[in-house]
Amino acid sequence: MFAKPLLKTSLALAAACTLWAGSAQATIHNLVLFGTVANGNFSSQDFGPTHYDQWVLSLDDLLQNLSITVELGDTINATVTLDQLFMVPGSVDVTVFGLSLGGAGFPGGNTATNGSFDFFDGMTLVKTGSSSTGTSGQIAAGVAFFSPNNGAFSFDSFATRFTITELSGPATLEYASIDYALLSPIAVPEPATWAMMIIGFGGVGALMRRNRRDRGLTAFA
Repeated sequence: MFAKPLLKTSLALAAACTLWAGSAQATIHNLVLFGTVANGNFSSQDFGPTHYDQWVLSLDDLLQNLSITVELGDTINATVTLDQLFMVPGSVDVTVFGLSLGGAGFPGGNTATNGSFDFFDGMTLVKTGSSSTGTSGQIAAGVAFFSPNNGAFSFDSFATRFTITELSGPATLEYASIDYALLSPIAVPEPATWAMMIIGFGGVGALMRRNRRDRGLTAFA
């Protein structure tokens, strides 16, 4: 299941020592994450005129328990592999997909990232998009697919690379989750509002993970 060249390359990167990027001394963090599709959680809800169908899945670190400390200017390379092919349904207006990373004692203030996503079915690139995300209480990267690019697509792995462009202080990351949301707004929001939407999506995943830990259950994986 883990014999894909993409995953092998990511494992090799993650096993290497932390890299330093030029004179700015920004750190490049390489993460190799895994998710079990059956453990995902689906919900459907309305906020005002907008309907959301959302799916959230917490991820495991394949190499070690996720615990890294990031700072402003750092770059995160993450490869996420699922145990089976997974389909993101098409949306009426917009599909938002995100990766969220967080931990206890996260510094206050806003965070922001810039980067990209590449989705794969086996070795075939099936979808790509750029990410520019703002949030708080976590590090998040998300991509929004508008019509005509918001149709259904299937993937079993994706790679994302993003740089932290706003962060008030060092942050320790201890959990990771992915999610998608299908939006049916009456009026499509301005691009600047997508950051706020992704905050909520990622926050739900983080909250569900913490709640399960508090109840002594298996980590939301």
